[in-house]
Amino acid sequence: MSDAIFNIMQIGQQTDSTTAADAAVLFPVDAGAVIDADRSAMNPEEDYGQNAMAQPGRGHYGLRAASLSVTGDVRAEDFMEILEMHAAGGITPTGGVGAYVWDYTWDIDADTKTRYTIEGGAVDDANDQWRAVGCLCDTLEFGFDALTAPGNAPWKFTAGIEALYREKHALTAALSAPAALETFEGHMTSLYEGSTATAFASLSEMSSSLKSFKLNSTLGLTRRAYGGVADYASAWGQGQRKALNFTAEVAINATSLADIHDVYETPGSTMVERRWRILTRGSRLTTQNEVQTFTTDADGGTFTLSFEGSTTAALAYDITTSNLSTALRALPSINGANITVSGTPGAWILTFGGTRAAQPQLLFQFSDALLTLTADVPTSTLVRTTPGGQLKTLRQDLRVRFNTVNVGNVDGERLYTVEGIVVSDPTLGSDGFTSLLNGISTIASA
Repeated sequence: MSDAIFNIMQIGQQTDSTTAADAAVLFPVDAGAVIDADRSAMNPEEDYGQNAMAQPGRGHYGLRAASLSVTGDVRAEDFMEILEMHAAGGITPTGGVGAYVWDYTWDIDADTKTRYTIEGGAVDDANDQWRAVGCLCDTLEFGFDALTAPGNAPWKFTAGIEALYREKHALTAALSAPAALETFEGHMTSLYEGSTATAFASLSEMSSSLKSFKLNSTLGLTRRAYGGVADYASAWGQGQRKALNFTAEVAINATSLADIHDVYETPGSTMVERRWRILTRGSRLTTQNEVQTFTTDADGGTFTLSFEGSTTAALAYDITTSNLSTALRALPSINGANITVSGTPGAWILTFGGTRAAQPQLLFQFSDALLTLTADVPTSTLVRTTPGGQLKTLRQDLRVRFNTVNVGNVDGERLYTVEGIVVSDPTLGSDGFTSLLNGISTIASA
């Protein structure tokens, strides 16, 4: 049994590149985090933290650095942290604070990737506890292995993480992993494909089965030093061209065989380009309606609620649930009986339904400037208490070029190996686009 199982990985979100942040959450990975030092080309395992001119071969040139490799399950609740360190464009949450739909563009035009501090080491050995600072994910592979029946292959990831420097630091105590971790499943993965003229949302599910899928991305990060007294880099740069490719196995049955010749064969010397959408679901397929709660302790005055650009008239501080329901249903953006109000005056519960059932929704906005409270200032809040949508999905949109090899027949199906590269899609504005539904909020900045 390897000692590595006693290692753990904890992460915290930084506010800049070089300032360490306290870890905020335990990040579940397969074998913890072993943070390797990387300084001298002759002795990369030795990190003395200072110039050592009198010790030949011991860090007497080069910058301090660190790296680590982590593997784990792809889960809705925590995979966003890995994506934040890798996908340029960062996170665009839908619905503001506490949002649960996270969008990532795979591009290098803007460096808005989030830096993290990663703590790792043996939990019972203070001499082997370290933290890596300014971490970004340079290489990332995620997907699922070939499926066999009966059986399943959960989505897994391998991340090569680079840091500006590492330092000895005790592990932050009493941290826990995100609750209700939910893995994505290979056998619940579907392939949607179509021509480049077809919108991603309009792609049709392919009449075949996706047996395996692996997406590989390399950023080509390089550390940069801009002077100063520190012997570690202070910024990240691009050292080579980014690479994004994938490998998939698609099993074709007799009815879809004709589609393969159109989709995968190369006419003449022109490589075929198609749009692909890989959609995987979590181990639960339940859906739930969005619920938001508005509370106020006011004892006088009025307030308004706004949704998707529509705003109510002034509403009394103690408006009944029935009257508030009528006011909200009159909004053009709600358009009828697509919301229900329950609770009590001062604590209204807003539940979406109808055509807005089982979908993620934007947060209502409120104005309480005209609310009053005797001898005090009123406090009002509006929070999302239940996110709407399907629990849980991960979607990858790609414009691809590919080669295929027929590798045989399995269970009466013709099996091809598809090796593809991802090319920039003007519709996406990037090389690829990832959406994660019903992930929890990411770690707050230090």
